[in-house]
Amino acid sequence: MCGIIGYIGDRAACEVIVKGLKRLEYRGYDSAGVVTEDGGKLFIKKGAGAIDELTEKLGLLEMPGKRGIGHTRWATHGVPSDVNAHPHTDCTGRIALVHNGIIENFAEIREHLLSRGHAFKSDTDTEVIAHLIEEELKSAPSFEDAMRNALLKLRGSFALGIIYAGEPDRFYFVRNESPLVLGIGDGENFAASDVPAFLEYTNRAIFLDDGEYAVIGKDFYVIKKLATGEVVEKPVQEIEWTLEMAEKSGYPHFMLKEIYEQPMAIKDAIHGNIDAVKKAAEEIARYEKIFIIAMGTSYHAGLVGRYLFQRLAKRVPIVEDASEFRYEFEDLIDEDTLVIAITQSGETADTLAAMKLAKKRGAKVLAIVNVVGSMATRVADMTLYTHAGPEIGVA
Repeated sequence: MCGIIGYIGDRAACEVIVKGLKRLEYRGYDSAGVVTEDGGKLFIKKGAGAIDELTEKLGLLEMPGKRGIGHTRWATHGVPSDVNAHPHTDCTGRIALVHNGIIENFAEIREHLLSRGHAFKSDTDTEVIAHLIEEELKSAPSFEDAMRNALLKLRGSFALGIIYAGEPDRFYFVRNESPLVLGIGDGENFAASDVPAFLEYTNRAIFLDDGEYAVIGKDFYVIKKLATGEVVEKPVQEIEWTLEMAEKSGYPHFMLKEIYEQPMAIKDAIHGNIDAVKKAAEEIARYEKIFIIAMGTSYHAGLVGRYLFQRLAKRVPIVEDASEFRYEFEDLIDEDTLVIAITQSGETADTLAAMKLAKKRGAKVLAIVNVVGSMATRVADMTLYTHAGPEIGVA
């Protein structure tokens, strides 16, 4: 699970990016890197290791420019190393990008690009994207067209931050099955994998949907469909979390802080949802066939839910890992089924896939989610928000 942060405005981009990367550390990482642009030239520093260590070792806070993108990597293709760290570039060094996700057809794309004379530096699936855009740019009328043409050839999941030296007033962020959110400021804009990365600067956010990309400048942003280039109008949402909610509040680590926050979190979840809970309870009462799906710690919350259902509602729901749901129960799902999906982030890939399957089979889907505007809230028929603030400790 990688982390992405992008900035364009009047501040020193490196400072905003390094702060953002620090706030994305909870996503887990083995390497990190930053690209900035100044005077039509890209500057890249990256390596394996911790952000604090790399900041000092590489001089990340000395990088020039007022637009840039940062990345924390959790290795998938290619071992953790300096050369496999993001950002990755094309042959010309004028295109740089970072990536969260997995490109399933990268091997065949790489072979095609090698036959076209491209030279690769890393073992990652990500690097092929930069070279593929470079190849498309040879015939496309604009960089944006080249980017779209290239990305439509990819199979897999990706959240991308892309910067091109030839366009000093903008950069691009793309979402397909990996989380990405824009932060809308005054005379500056942001993009990140998660809201805490830019919450110090703005609480106005736009959540991208799958198959959408954003063209972002200092004073503008445009959201479009990747398949067609058609402009999409999306609402700006105000995030109620404060920056302090994302800090440790004097505790030695986030997990302990969040353990002590549980009584207040439970109260907030109940009092912030009275009407929604009543409506959900009425809906649940209509169903005898109920599934609770989730992953990880959300799955364990589902097990508690089953106990409460049995004791209080005299119903026996089936609790299943979302990743196994389709293999175990697909043929049992129909319009007489209620599926309750639990996902803190609202972006858990296996849970989203199970929710979509349930909808396709005609089931009603109720999501229990923390992050407002996340993908799960848009897939579900009904949503209960936990109102718990940003999750840092994960467990």
